[in-house]
Amino acid sequence: MPLRKRKEPRDSQHYARGSTKKRTRRKRFIRPWQILVPSLCALAGIVLALVLGNYLQAKSDAYRENEGESDWLSPAETVESIPVPVPDIHAVRISPEGNVGDILMEGKHGGVILSLCDSAGVPLYASKVATAAGMAVSASAPSLTEDVDRISQRELNVTVVYTVTCFSTPDAAVSAYRRGLDLAFLRECAEARPGDILLLGLPHGSDTADKRAMEFLAELKALLADLPGAPAIGVALPPPAFASGGSDETSSDTPQYAGNLSPARLLTYCDYVAMDLRSMSAVGVATLLPDIRYAYARYSLRLLLNVGDQDAVNNTLSQGFKRVFEMEPSSAVGSNPDQEKIE
Repeated sequence: MPLRKRKEPRDSQHYARGSTKKRTRRKRFIRPWQILVPSLCALAGIVLALVLGNYLQAKSDAYRENEGESDWLSPAETVESIPVPVPDIHAVRISPEGNVGDILMEGKHGGVILSLCDSAGVPLYASKVATAAGMAVSASAPSLTEDVDRISQRELNVTVVYTVTCFSTPDAAVSAYRRGLDLAFLRECAEARPGDILLLGLPHGSDTADKRAMEFLAELKALLADLPGAPAIGVALPPPAFASGGSDETSSDTPQYAGNLSPARLLTYCDYVAMDLRSMSAVGVATLLPDIRYAYARYSLRLLLNVGDQDAVNNTLSQGFKRVFEMEPSSAVGSNPDQEKIE
């Protein structure tokens, strides 16, 4: 009788029937370094955070205690800045209907500055307000709206500068008349849709002066409230407006530019503030720059410099101050009857 070939069971059956062949199982062990390395990394992170925190606190305390470290802050350092609705740009003044082709070719300016009036207060552009007030305006004066549109189409921000005149006279009747003209000119300017309007000549430096400036700004904001896309409003102030002054223990000639009441107060009614340095020489600007770094960062300042003083402009830009407005010179920067000496 022939032998039958033994049928080998399939693997599944083989194991199911209790085969003595065992599958090997690897045991996993936690090695010491797998615990040690993450622990050391966490400890190092905690130590680094403590050291950095103490270092920043020491710098902050040194500044607040007026220990002579007014230049501890560089423009590149992080500061809790007051947000402003205007771009961080380097802008340059041009005349009405001025050519912006060269500005675009240079590629270093992001904005253009236009003056609404000349030094005598006469509008440089066609103005229905000036006509109604009987002011002599050139028949060939260009349109501000057309100028703004032309420049804006080249993707450049437009800043219109206007000097407020109502605070320059002590006569109440004349001041009231000029106040009406100031507001009318600014409303007409806002209708041209510039990016922002920069105001010069507002009072500052005392409670009374700040109150008068804030009342004017509040009235202007109310006047523009119904205007869609109203421009941002900026206010230019001289360096003393940002200085808290020296203490009895230090020289009173060494002010600390940590911010004074005027800028903070005005920012509750305007959109940004600028520091007007046009009355200073290039050497004076260079000397001042290290002391204003905190105010520059804190208030997102624009720095106003003379358009022809390229030494001051280039030195300012080289030190990291990028919000620079090159404007026409002014021989009366910061002068107003309400400004008081800041002690």
